[in-house]
Amino acid sequence: GDELPKVDDYGEKAFTLNYPNPIDRKENRNGSGIWLHGAFDQSKTNSPNNSRGCVVMKNNDLVKVSKYLFLNKTPICIYNKIRYETVEKIKLKREQIIQHLKQWKEQWETKNIDGYINYYDPRFRYRGMGVKQFRQHKNTLNRRYKFIRVILSDINVYGFNNYFVTSFNQLYVSDVNSFYSKKIQYWVESDPPGARIADEMTIQIPDPGKFEISKGNY
Repeated sequence: GDELPKVDDYGEKAFTLNYPNPIDRKENRNGSGIWLHGAFDQSKTNSPNNSRGCVVMKNNDLVKVSKYLFLNKTPICIYNKIRYETVEKIKLKREQIIQHLKQWKEQWETKNIDGYINYYDPRFRYRGMGVKQFRQHKNTLNRRYKFIRVILSDINVYGFNNYFVTSFNQLYVSDVNSFYSKKIQYWVESDPPGARIADEMTIQIPDPGKFEISKGNY
């Protein structure tokens, strides 16, 4: 509404996107401030060159779409060309990625530091730490905790070329602390065949108060 900048025509509302995301940066794509927004000037939707890189929709269309957009929950995937796959192939690839995710979780829970770190791409960085420093950090934490339990829920998988994005809710419980968060991981298929985490981000979300770990077990 009135809070939108007046230097350009953003229409009735706008949604900021996370461009450049970790995959964009690894592909050396530059720029910033890419939004999904409307336009009062209807000619702006005639050509993608009528904006400064943003995705522009007619106001009426954006109002309809906005009912399905939720902060930190709704994925917006932008492709030059959509490549359609069979349901069977998509299901198989999804199962493969979720299997990687489950194995990553198991290595974390069992405090197998070598197995856990093996799931991270050599170029992975966490709060300024490279993989070697990240390994030392996690190893220090493992020695502090008697046990670690990680429960994943609401898992979603998105693919683009040899990259995959997983998003899920994560309940972390140990004898020292616990927290509930939404995690987004960017995976890249590597050689030898497999997948490694190139980047990840964690968003703290409200504690559910009660969580069913298994049937009847809270």
